[in-house]
Amino acid sequence: MANIMDYMDWRGDLSFEADEFNEVDNLILAQLAYVDFEGIVTAEENAPAVPLKEASGQFWEKNDKDEILARVSMTKSAPFVMEKMAETKRFSDVKLRCYVNEIRDEEQFQFSAVCVELPDDSLYVAFRGTDNTITGWREDFNMGYLSETPGQLRAVEYLNRAVTDKKQRVRVGGHSKGGNFAVYASVKCDPQIQNQILNVYSNDGPGFRSDMVESTEYQRMLPKLHTILPESSIVGMLLEHQESFEVVKSSNSGIQQHDAMSWEVLGRSFVHVDQVAAQSLLLDETFSALSLAERTAVQQRILTEIKGRMLEDIVLLETKLANPKKQVFVLQFPVGEFDMVVFDPEAGSCRIFEIKHSEEAAPQQYCHLIDEQKCAQTEHRYGPITGKFVLYRRESQVIDGIQYQNVEEYLRSLA
Repeated sequence: MANIMDYMDWRGDLSFEADEFNEVDNLILAQLAYVDFEGIVTAEENAPAVPLKEASGQFWEKNDKDEILARVSMTKSAPFVMEKMAETKRFSDVKLRCYVNEIRDEEQFQFSAVCVELPDDSLYVAFRGTDNTITGWREDFNMGYLSETPGQLRAVEYLNRAVTDKKQRVRVGGHSKGGNFAVYASVKCDPQIQNQILNVYSNDGPGFRSDMVESTEYQRMLPKLHTILPESSIVGMLLEHQESFEVVKSSNSGIQQHDAMSWEVLGRSFVHVDQVAAQSLLLDETFSALSLAERTAVQQRILTEIKGRMLEDIVLLETKLANPKKQVFVLQFPVGEFDMVVFDPEAGSCRIFEIKHSEEAAPQQYCHLIDEQKCAQTEHRYGPITGKFVLYRRESQVIDGIQYQNVEEYLRSLA
């Protein structure tokens, strides 16, 4: 089905003067926040803006397409979206400025954003969602119990600093956690900037705690807030929303619908559906009828599943990047899987891993690693198994011959 790349094929020849800004443009611009503009676009707000064509050219001089495609990430398509934008009349004249990318492990803080100057003299402020760093996904989980996170506070500071023209029309947006940052920053920024804001877009971004959505300042910005969710949204339905939301069709299923490249497009808008699918538990009538404690328990189970998937993605990506001469992959069986296999073609051997977002060690975590049939099949294809590991969140230890290793220690060892 058609997506944002097809949209640029269909409508890329139309300027913003000929066809005004729409919701699909918002998602495309939000993708720019996932591109690494380090050394290309400066963080200084008063520095000259860099034309998108120039930024794209410099990026591809420094980066290899095959390496980017090999990444295990939902956001790896962002540089290719940028490349396509630079080829269209609609986006080729946009300019970039004020790029920042900050990670502070000790504060569980990950923040990145970029300003996009449009040919119609308006500004789109794009906040990055969760990246493939331990710190990035940690902050996502803090949103569930902290009234404000360091990243949210930094988003307010960034928006106040980045809007230098006090008469410019402003749109603010982001995908995933970036959508949450966009809303938070818009609610908390200077009143003058709030008056300049036309719309705020949260593209499958998580909501907020009830004290935030019930606040006077949130209610004041509510008419400008636009939440866009895929039909089986999980991430975007976490925590609370008061704004109305649009539901769009996705070519993927489950949590993979979080991938913006799967959102279906027709003409100048997304393909809309009437409501979020029944499996989005946080909208289900049965879920709504649960007590607060029961709803919290369901939310925690969903969060645990998301955390596990994100941790697996991070470990696979970092292991692959650190071992370019080895093959790193998930090995699936008719029942169960090894979360990660690291195959060394030169040595003719492999190591097998389970990856758990858990602080507990339990036998069921390594049941596949000691399954004789699975291990025999693996050794037949990839040679002797030289190590069996469970990566988890507590101290390293050995249990029943299985090496439990702290996942952060493992990731640091790859550097």
